[in-house]
Amino acid sequence: MKRNLILILVFSLCWAAACINVYASDEYDREAAENIVKRINEYAEPYLGTDTLNNYDNGRAIQCHAFTNYVWRNVFGYDVYSSKCSRTEASTDYENLGEYINNFARPGDMLRVDGKHSMIITEFDEDTVTGYDWLYNKKERKCTYTWEGVKEWGDGTQKYWLYQIDDSVYSLFRDSDYKVDKLFGPKPGQKTDSDSEETAQQPNRGSTDRTSYGKIVVQINNPVMTANGAYLNIDSSGTAPVIVNERTVLPIRAIIEAMGGTVGWNNDTRTVSLKYKNTDMEMTIDSTIMKVNGKAVQMDVAPMIINDRTMLPIRYITENIGGQIEWFDTIQAVAITYEM
Repeated sequence: MKRNLILILVFSLCWAAACINVYASDEYDREAAENIVKRINEYAEPYLGTDTLNNYDNGRAIQCHAFTNYVWRNVFGYDVYSSKCSRTEASTDYENLGEYINNFARPGDMLRVDGKHSMIITEFDEDTVTGYDWLYNKKERKCTYTWEGVKEWGDGTQKYWLYQIDDSVYSLFRDSDYKVDKLFGPKPGQKTDSDSEETAQQPNRGSTDRTSYGKIVVQINNPVMTANGAYLNIDSSGTAPVIVNERTVLPIRAIIEAMGGTVGWNNDTRTVSLKYKNTDMEMTIDSTIMKVNGKAVQMDVAPMIINDRTMLPIRYITENIGGQIEWFDTIQAVAITYEM
């Protein structure tokens, strides 16, 4: 969005000069923001503490990210996978998280710490950010975090960013009567782990040339994965993902083929070849160097053979095809989002 580009430039100049702060309250549409917060409150409050909104779009997002997507979908009519969503530039500078929020955030934005946590923002000031989130023990809830509290979502090394709805949607809320017509997902108090056919509506994902995304979820020590809502065995031998050197490794064929790619094996060189769209990758057993379209990429864990099964690190593969990895520590699960 043009506003974000301008703010990034202003923020950079101000930071370099160590002078004044530029606050988003001077930039975003306050009237629209006020009405957006009302809609968020109206939608979220009946669900607080119910643990109803913990699985979004049949596994596309779970737990806190499921909850925040439900809020967006029912307030704006779009989720973060829509062409109407954009991301601010990611940062790991938690010392200046407050300035980041005050420069770039708007009420209604989603604050994300990669692989750790998400929340919906309803207000913020120089010291705190307030809104709604989902926690494993407290379920859907109202929340306020200091900047140090946000840092403690992870270990302080994860990137954070904002998901933002397009200005063309945001500005619709200048009309105080504007709202999404139909509830998407479970009703308050309806105990379900997925969207029922009765309550589901097809998401409005923008123009017809939009990018589509797929979602695959695997869990440590679980031989079954979900691929875009379907349950599949990871391999015919019942092999499950494991953690080696803090990295998830697993047989990769079923995942790549579920994405629409192909997998090959050279027994002489003990090399796995992967092809997905325009990306060719090669990974050799016991080598921490992978090749991506002929270019060497350093990994911190090597492919290995465990119980006669070739186990590959999923993060490096996903990130080198332009996908994203999310780690859910409470359930020891990895969610892979990729462009279809």
